[in-house]
Amino acid sequence: MIRERVRAGVKAARERGRLNGRPRALSEEDLAVARVLLRNQDSTVADVAAHLNVSVPTLYRYLPGGRAQFGAQAGRNRYLILMPAT
Repeated sequence: MIRERVRAGVKAARERGRLNGRPRALSEEDLAVARVLLRNQDSTVADVAAHLNVSVPTLYRYLPGGRAQFGAQAGRNRYLILMPAT
């Protein structure tokens, strides 16, 4: 009986546009910024994580392999990103 009421409540919340669970730490825009920064040889994973206000493990959770996933392009300075001093 309790289970039925919980399921009904969750279904009603979904119909109202409410989502269950914890909000994502990084948006698609943040991930795009992280990918660009990780292609730059001068940026470390820790620097990128700090710039995005997340921990290093969180960044690796969203981008498994870190810099290595970019293959041959990792280390080529194609983009110049000016990060504001914080």
